[in-house]
Amino acid sequence: MLARVYEALSGNTQESELAPLRRRYDANLRKALLLTRELLRICDRLAAEGVKVLPYKGPALACQLYGNVAARQFSDIDLLVRRADVQRAQVVLGHIGYTRPLRLTPRQEAAYLQSGYEFTFDGALGRNLVELKWAVVPRFYAIDFNVGELFERAIEIEIGGQCLKTLSHEDALLVHCVHAAKHQWSELSWLCDLAQMVRLCRFDFNSVQERAIRLGINRIVETTFLLAHELLGVPLPDMIGKDKDSPALRLPQFLSKAINTRSEPDPESFAYFRAVMQSRERWQDRARLLIRLALTPGPGEWEAVRIPDWMFALYPAVRIGRLARRLLCNPTSGAKKLDSPEPPAAVLHPPG
Repeated sequence: MLARVYEALSGNTQESELAPLRRRYDANLRKALLLTRELLRICDRLAAEGVKVLPYKGPALACQLYGNVAARQFSDIDLLVRRADVQRAQVVLGHIGYTRPLRLTPRQEAAYLQSGYEFTFDGALGRNLVELKWAVVPRFYAIDFNVGELFERAIEIEIGGQCLKTLSHEDALLVHCVHAAKHQWSELSWLCDLAQMVRLCRFDFNSVQERAIRLGINRIVETTFLLAHELLGVPLPDMIGKDKDSPALRLPQFLSKAINTRSEPDPESFAYFRAVMQSRERWQDRARLLIRLALTPGPGEWEAVRIPDWMFALYPAVRIGRLARRLLCNPTSGAKKLDSPEPPAAVLHPPG
């Protein structure tokens, strides 16, 4: 929200009163330009190696919605590739100076490519600077976007004078709603982005609803729009239900309080997963979510208990044990306070 607030106040407020906000605005501007430069460099190298990539969120969404990379705050670069291209993309990132903190055996890596959705990479400008994704959310969320179709529907946008492909408007809307739901709609800026999407794009909301229903995320989309309507006055499309007893209508009353207090639910708490379950309208998706959550091991299990590859099939049991222990030890934890996002030192004071 920093850039939007500063731009709104700069014409009507004395410069001396805006000085602290201006410093943060300038820091965000430097950060946005540095990350955009890195995005273009990475995309150039990936293209040279024949790896197709869709940048989204970050600089791509800033340009798509506001025509200016500094108009949104972001802290990393999100890149979507096909699962088959992940290995080649990692090699390219390694060649240009990025390192992946997560170390996996070949067996673990193969399993993680099926159950996970991203690898993060550190670079000269900071930690977790690049997120290389092959899915929109982890598999256990049971929201199975077809990445190949996202590439087929991709559109071109201009970023820093270069044409890159990103998500189509309808895909960006659905992905945006799912991302907000994954974090329990804890940031007002995501609702502001939704409001800007509605202002700029002529959505076919019948098509949006059809795809949302097919993915099992109609309640997530409804909840996002209802929150944007309640907090920002965003007009509600006809696709939003009017049933007063609908869970989608009850959720915003609870979620708006979390947004106002800038709190984000603890993703390892029982309260978080109960809310995730409530955000899904189909019992089949809730069942898939529970089964996948309980039986899908990941880096946490592989690090906690070392099992030889020939016993790799035992890791679901390890997962069940760790999950039960975590929920029993922390059954009521609900939310954690969000710290104010500050640019890393390397961005505030870039080398050279």
